[in-house]
Amino acid sequence: MSIKNIINKFAPVLASFLSLVLVVCANTSSTLVVHQPEAPKGLDRFSKVR
Repeated sequence: MSIKNIINKFAPVLASFLSLVLVVCANTSSTLVVHQPEAPKGLDRFSKVR
């Protein structure tokens, strides 16, 4: 078996695995952004931007 045959055999598997990882990471990040808790009102006095 040559190196080219090995690469051609495993390339689709690797591409689909990386696509799955990309989808999972994107969904996890967007979920974390959506569900951020509200900051307490007492933190306003520490803010430099009002």
